[in-house]
Amino acid sequence: MLKNFLLVAIIIALTSAASASAKNLQSESVTTTAKSPAQLFASARTVFIRSNTGFMKRKSLEAALLDRKGFTELGFVITKEESLADLIIDVDHAHMQTRFPFSVVDTKTRIVVASGNVSSLFGTVAGKIANSFIKQARNARQAAGSSSKR
Repeated sequence: MLKNFLLVAIIIALTSAASASAKNLQSESVTTTAKSPAQLFASARTVFIRSNTGFMKRKSLEAALLDRKGFTELGFVITKEESLADLIIDVDHAHMQTRFPFSVVDTKTRIVVASGNVSSLFGTVAGKIANSFIKQARNARQAAGSSSKR
């Protein structure tokens, strides 16, 4: 009986030690392979658009992005299937204001890689968001390119 108890105790101790060791290795690999928001943005290609407001339709932003040659030059495409996207552009509207905050989120890590806040005054919201997205994407690609050259 005592032998069985000792055998079970040893097995539990070895299993716990192996599990803790595996967790340490896993957390080390996660921290060493973690990417910055700029790197995540720079490596993304597929975009899903989510509009949380009736004042700016998803299709308006799709058209605005596709009308800008910088969007396709950077290698981006729009998907209608959220599960296939690398990035989600999430657009909101500040209640009783002309402001439209937006964020760009990496779908795998849920990290915000870009954001902005545009006004509906003196231009279209979709056009302003598209311009901001492309500008921030170019900056991220330049930053990722310069950091990989170091």
